[in-house]
Amino acid sequence: MTTSQLTRLCIVRHGETAWNAEHRVQGQLDIPLNGVSVKLTGRLDLRGFFAVDEGVRPGLRDIHATVTIDSPAGADDIERLKATVDRHCPVLDILRNVTPVKTEYRLPSGSAKAAA
Repeated sequence: MTTSQLTRLCIVRHGETAWNAEHRVQGQLDIPLNGVSVKLTGRLDLRGFFAVDEGVRPGLRDIHATVTIDSPAGADDIERLKATVDRHCPVLDILRNVTPVKTEYRLPSGSAKAAA
Protein backbone atom coordinates (compact mmCIF):
# COMPACT_ATOMS: atom_id res chain seq x y z
CA MET A 1 0.00 0.00 0.00
CA THR A 2 1.35 3.41 -0.89
CA THR A 3 1.11 6.53 1.23
CA SER A 4 -1.13 8.10 -1.42
CA GLN A 5 -3.79 5.47 -0.65
CA LEU A 6 -4.02 6.57 3.00
CA THR A 7 -5.81 9.63 4.30
CA ARG A 8 -4.76 11.29 7.53
CA LEU A 9 -7.55 12.26 9.92
CA CYS A 10 -6.86 14.79 12.69
CA ILE A 11 -9.15 15.42 15.65
CA VAL A 12 -8.15 18.22 17.98
CA ARG A 13 -9.80 19.33 21.20
CA HIS A 14 -8.46 22.02 23.45
CA GLY A 15 -10.11 23.97 26.21
CA GLU A 16 -11.38 23.88 29.72
CA THR A 17 -14.68 22.42 30.82
CA ALA A 18 -17.42 24.46 32.48
CA TRP A 19 -16.70 22.65 35.76
CA ASN A 20 -13.03 23.67 35.55
CA ALA A 21 -14.02 27.29 34.97
CA GLU A 22 -16.42 27.11 37.94
CA HIS A 23 -13.65 25.58 40.12
CA ARG A 24 -15.79 22.46 40.73
CA VAL A 25 -13.36 19.81 39.46
CA GLN A 26 -9.68 20.67 39.63
CA GLY A 27 -6.55 20.32 41.68
CA GLN A 28 -7.12 16.74 42.80
CA LEU A 29 -3.43 15.94 42.28
CA ASP A 30 -2.10 19.33 43.37
CA ILE A 31 -0.11 19.64 40.14
CA PRO A 32 -0.10 23.13 38.62
CA LEU A 33 -1.33 23.25 35.02
CA ASN A 34 -1.33 26.24 32.71
CA GLY A 35 -2.87 24.26 29.84
CA VAL A 36 -3.24 20.88 28.19
CA SER A 37 -3.93 20.12 24.54
CA VAL A 38 -4.48 16.79 22.82
CA LYS A 39 -4.02 16.12 19.11
CA LEU A 40 -5.15 12.79 17.65
CA THR A 41 -4.17 11.67 14.18
CA GLY A 42 -5.08 8.46 12.43
CA ARG A 43 -4.51 6.74 9.11
CA LEU A 44 -7.55 5.78 7.07
CA ASP A 45 -7.52 3.74 3.87
CA LEU A 46 -10.25 5.29 1.73
CA ARG A 47 -10.72 2.06 -0.26
CA GLY A 48 -12.47 0.57 2.79
CA PHE A 49 -14.32 3.76 3.70
CA PHE A 50 -15.80 4.11 0.20
CA ALA A 51 -16.38 0.33 -0.23
CA VAL A 52 -13.96 0.11 -3.15
CA ASP A 53 -12.22 -2.94 -1.67
CA GLU A 54 -14.21 -5.19 0.71
CA GLY A 55 -10.92 -6.61 2.01
CA VAL A 56 -9.94 -3.26 3.52
CA ARG A 57 -11.29 -2.13 6.91
CA PRO A 58 -13.33 1.08 6.79
CA GLY A 59 -11.94 2.21 10.16
CA LEU A 60 -8.71 3.82 11.23
CA ARG A 61 -5.58 1.70 10.83
CA ASP A 62 -3.91 3.36 13.80
CA ILE A 63 -4.21 6.36 16.09
CA HIS A 64 -1.41 8.57 17.37
CA ALA A 65 -1.99 10.94 20.29
CA THR A 66 0.19 13.93 21.09
CA VAL A 67 -0.47 15.51 24.48
CA THR A 68 1.12 18.87 25.21
CA ILE A 69 1.25 19.79 28.90
CA ASP A 70 2.11 23.34 29.93
CA SER A 71 3.15 23.11 33.58
CA PRO A 72 5.97 24.21 35.86
CA ALA A 73 5.75 20.80 37.61
CA GLY A 74 8.66 18.38 37.62
CA ALA A 75 8.92 15.18 35.60
CA ASP A 76 7.74 12.96 38.50
CA ASP A 77 4.55 15.00 38.93
CA ILE A 78 3.88 14.95 35.18
CA GLU A 79 4.29 11.16 35.15
CA ARG A 80 1.84 10.89 38.07
CA LEU A 81 -0.61 13.12 36.18
CA LYS A 82 -0.25 11.03 33.02
CA ALA A 83 -0.81 7.75 34.90
CA THR A 84 -3.91 9.12 36.64
CA VAL A 85 -5.43 10.53 33.45
CA ASP A 86 -4.68 7.34 31.50
CA ARG A 87 -6.53 5.29 34.18
CA HIS A 88 -9.65 7.49 34.08
CA CYS A 89 -9.92 8.78 30.50
CA PRO A 90 -13.10 7.39 28.86
CA VAL A 91 -11.84 8.12 25.33
CA LEU A 92 -8.58 6.24 25.91
CA ASP A 93 -10.53 3.37 27.47
CA ILE A 94 -12.81 3.11 24.41
CA LEU A 95 -9.82 3.14 22.06
CA ARG A 96 -7.85 0.52 24.00
CA ASN A 97 -10.67 -1.91 24.81
CA VAL A 98 -13.38 -3.66 22.88
CA THR A 99 -16.57 -1.74 23.53
CA PRO A 100 -19.90 -3.34 22.61
CA VAL A 101 -21.96 -1.16 20.29
CA LYS A 102 -25.70 -1.55 19.84
CA THR A 103 -27.19 0.25 16.85
CA GLU A 104 -30.92 0.79 16.54
CA TYR A 105 -32.36 1.99 13.25
CA ARG A 106 -35.70 3.77 13.23
CA LEU A 107 -37.90 5.09 10.47
CA PRO A 108 -39.88 8.27 11.11
CA SER A 109 -43.62 7.67 11.16
CA GLY A 110 -45.01 7.80 7.64
CA SER A 111 -41.78 6.49 6.09
CA ALA A 112 -41.70 3.37 3.97
CA LYS A 113 -41.52 0.24 6.11
CA ALA A 114 -38.59 -2.13 5.87
CA ALA A 115 -39.23 -5.46 4.15
CA ALA A 116 -40.14 -8.25 6.58
